[in-house]
Amino acid sequence: MPTVPTSFVPQVAPQSGGDIGQFQAPQVAVTENLAAPQQVRFGAAMTGAGNQVFRLGSAIQDGINEAQTKAADIAFLQQANSMLRGDQGYLRTVGKDAESRYASTADALTQAGQSTLDGLQNDTQKSMFKNVLARNMMTFQTQALDHRDKEVKVFAANESRARADQYAALAIQDFENRGELLSGYEINRGVALNELKQAASLSGIPEGSAQFTAIQQQLDTQLTTGVVNRLMLDNRYDEAYKWVDAQRKAGNLERRAGDSLMASIDANRDRFMIDEYATTIKGYGRVGSPNDEANDPQEAPGSLRDALDIADGIKDPEIRKGVQAALRTQYGQEEALVRQEYNFLIDRTEQFLAIPGNDVNKIPPSAWGRLKPTDQARFLKSQREVDELGVMEELARNPSVLTREYLEENRGRMTRQTYTKLLGDMNAPDKVIAATLDADQVEATFLANGMTSLTNPRTDSEKNESLTLRNMFKAQIDDMQSAMKRPLNRTEKQRVLDQVILQYNEKGYEPDWYFDNEMRLGAMTAEQRQTAYVMVGKNRVTLSSVPQSFVSNVALPEFRKAGVTNPTMQQIADYWLRKGRPSE
Repeated sequence: MPTVPTSFVPQVAPQSGGDIGQFQAPQVAVTENLAAPQQVRFGAAMTGAGNQVFRLGSAIQDGINEAQTKAADIAFLQQANSMLRGDQGYLRTVGKDAESRYASTADALTQAGQSTLDGLQNDTQKSMFKNVLARNMMTFQTQALDHRDKEVKVFAANESRARADQYAALAIQDFENRGELLSGYEINRGVALNELKQAASLSGIPEGSAQFTAIQQQLDTQLTTGVVNRLMLDNRYDEAYKWVDAQRKAGNLERRAGDSLMASIDANRDRFMIDEYATTIKGYGRVGSPNDEANDPQEAPGSLRDALDIADGIKDPEIRKGVQAALRTQYGQEEALVRQEYNFLIDRTEQFLAIPGNDVNKIPPSAWGRLKPTDQARFLKSQREVDELGVMEELARNPSVLTREYLEENRGRMTRQTYTKLLGDMNAPDKVIAATLDADQVEATFLANGMTSLTNPRTDSEKNESLTLRNMFKAQIDDMQSAMKRPLNRTEKQRVLDQVILQYNEKGYEPDWYFDNEMRLGAMTAEQRQTAYVMVGKNRVTLSSVPQSFVSNVALPEFRKAGVTNPTMQQIADYWLRKGRPSE
């Protein structure tokens, strides 16, 4: 190796003297080939990067698996909670329903878990879900099983109590053989008691405890009450007393229940005695039992007062008061029934007489004989009024038939006053002749105005309307003749008839509480005409408010001067208003 010459390097002697040594150039290293190590290192780096990517991908997949497993767990929990705790969930079932639905609920839970497991994407997710599913499935199945066990006990206890009630009812039906060892009563009572023991055991009540003793007392109270009621239905009150007393001494009844049964027997016995006393007094006229042969039947009381006097012989004051009250009720009911039947008779009689062609003479004798004299007189009076209407209408149409023979033949069809009046008219032949002429004129007026039915009326309404119009004709003619102080001639009478017809057919209004009724003024009764009115413009004019003296002395003369011979009531009312509503 070449060295640097010493002559190039300054010669420096060490302080201590001596030679400072020889200096040589550094050795030169040989250049290495780095290609292969670099490739190794690159490969290692690539491997490390691949491992890192793998680790990252593995972490992402783990997250996905965990999320899918959680989602599956939530879905299963929701289904399971709905099955158990929903509105129709299994844990809401009671009794027999819990037993019948248990198997289907368990199968549904298993199917829900398996369906959720099958829906996962890979074995990792399924392996993770299996662990949590097993734990949750055990929880839900345990809850369902516990609920089933509890409700099965409730169901069994309820069925035992129901069977006990049925056999208690059977024991009551065999009450006649009570007390005998192998009687139906004792056998059925034993079955009922065994069922109550089983129900108590299922409810955690041990035999011999105070609670069980109370349950047994309730059964015996139910049986005793049923037997006592059956005995009281047969009026066997002494046997009922003895049976309750025996049960109380045996300790089978609660004290309060025994007292209540004794009070019930007393009350029902008193009621029976009251009914028996009342029946005997009312039917036999004596105090005692209807079956008591020792007492001969006396004469039945003729009235409530007589029956109450007999009841005064009862010594027990409470029984006596009850019997007297029962007698009042019985007599009152009979009187009410008699009144009701009599009212039916009155209604049937009135309906019979309302049929055209029927009269009092056609009422069956049996029905007529049952009517009170006052009602007989009322029907006769009503019939006479109808008959009298017919007589008056006949005479109004043809006054010439008024003869003594006619009056004697129809005397039963009119009142004494009408008979006397007609007898007086018959003795004045001039009136009859004049009236005959008027009757012909009236008939012609009816025909001219289309009132054909009034010339020969057949029904009561037609007769009444015909007679009403004829009386109105007569009244108006009499007023005119009195005002003119002379008889009217035929022309003047015809004006009166036309005016009456016009006024009769004129429409007016009858006030009513809801709406006023429109009807013909001539068809109104005297009572209706008192409140009836006509309309003059917007003014309501009541007919009774227009004085009759104003109509006869003022209105009619004025209208006739103006050429209006037959003014309507509306025209008269209008004239009365314009005159300032004069009082005369």
